[in-house]
Amino acid sequence: MDGLTLHSAALTFTALLLGGMVFYAVFMTPLVFAKLERPVAAEFLRDVFPIYYQVMAILAVLSALPIWYRMEAAVLAGMAVLFVVIKMFLLPVINRARDLRDDGDAVGAARFSKLHRVSVLINLAQMMTVFWIFLRLTL
Repeated sequence: MDGLTLHSAALTFTALLLGGMVFYAVFMTPLVFAKLERPVAAEFLRDVFPIYYQVMAILAVLSALPIWYRMEAAVLAGMAVLFVVIKMFLLPVINRARDLRDDGDAVGAARFSKLHRVSVLINLAQMMTVFWIFLRLTL
């Protein structure tokens, strides 16, 4: 493969990564809550989030591999690790806090709210970073 082909592959995978993140945040999550009863929607998203983080980690790695020699590859690799860390460590803590909230625990509710906000901010920062990398790859 030549450099242009590798660059095109990186650009394509980065576009898929960004598109997947935007689709999930802007369309899927609001649509699920709009169309399903809140408890069903919450349970559905709880089941889908680990898949989301796994797919995003894979796409981040696939985006990084063709451009392994560029600084953007290191950022994408770090992002892949962060997706895995969130899936393995943050999601279970968020789910436990949500269970406590659902059981009427005020401390659990406050913890869930805080952790959910943190996860949303991390995802937003990741999305902005992927957008920045996508722009850099288009130049």
